[in-house]
Amino acid sequence: MSMIEAFVQELDQEAQTTRRVLERVPSDRLAWKPHEKSMSLGQLALHVATVPGGVSDALRQPRFPVPKFVQASATSTTELIPALEQSVAKAKENLRAIGDAGLGGMWSVVDGEKELMTLPIGAVVRSIMLNHWYHHRGQLSVYLRELGVPLPSSTGPAPTRIRSWCRRPSRRCKAQGTTCRGASLGRLASRTSQRSAPHGARRLLHAERQQHVAARCGARNRVARTHVDHAVDDDRPRCVDGAAMR
Repeated sequence: MSMIEAFVQELDQEAQTTRRVLERVPSDRLAWKPHEKSMSLGQLALHVATVPGGVSDALRQPRFPVPKFVQASATSTTELIPALEQSVAKAKENLRAIGDAGLGGMWSVVDGEKELMTLPIGAVVRSIMLNHWYHHRGQLSVYLRELGVPLPSSTGPAPTRIRSWCRRPSRRCKAQGTTCRGASLGRLASRTSQRSAPHGARRLLHAERQQHVAARCGARNRVARTHVDHAVDDDRPRCVDGAAMR
């Protein structure tokens, strides 16, 4: 596969994720800002929709005048998905026009006769067209979280869907005749540290976690189980009786 086609394939894949995020933007909160110096939700959403096409258009000019960075705002959420589709189509067209041979060419941002930045075109595709796009998509996800909007999946299950990872009830759930409502907090939080620790250290980590959970569940329930109930988007661990830990 050529480098250009690899970029196009990544662009197609990430466009699907970006589409899911843009579909969650609430139409009645486009003017909302987390801070007076921040972009509004409408500005950020339109920026996320148009980054690939805008950056790839700039790459067709070897000496690109420094932009003024005035970001327009979406006036309606209905314009976001068409803007994304047009942007991705334009980016693919521009990338294929550049071709693998063109990725080694130099691209400059200039202010009059002064060069402000010069990079290989391939580096600009990676850093400014793609990585910059992902950065702002993550920023948009934070905006949505602040507004209480449930997030879609991106690189893995969304927080409200983590319980889909728990394919089988745990042995303790089976023994008590209860339903396993989510992924084990221990599996989610300690998997990496336990795998990288020696066997004796793993046993110690497990014992310490069990003591900690039992202490927090208190007299209510001495047999403790840590579950995350994401059905209500609540990250607090749960005791066996289903109540949140103190």
